[in-house]
Amino acid sequence: LFPVFSQAREKARATTCLSNAKQIGTAHQMYGQDYDETLIPWFVPSGLPRNEYRDDLVSWVQNLQPYIKNGAPTRPPTTDFVGVPPNGMMRCPSFSEER
Repeated sequence: LFPVFSQAREKARATTCLSNAKQIGTAHQMYGQDYDETLIPWFVPSGLPRNEYRDDLVSWVQNLQPYIKNGAPTRPPTTDFVGVPPNGMMRCPSFSEER
């Protein structure tokens, strides 16, 4: 009986991942509509000073925040540490760094 629960849980995680990917794709389209059909840049200057914990650039993930419902997909730019992977919507629930 337990393998059935495990399979159902993994199916739910896969559905969540697919939903997140759809929202990210929709956010890309909305960004393009707002910025004259341009693609979102990989990085743009943040205006914040660079230090040992934070770069002076904002990534495409942070630029999509206004277009994604249900909260921010990652940490705010003021607390985003170099080398820390994204969380929330930008990572599928079944992803594990230990795999």
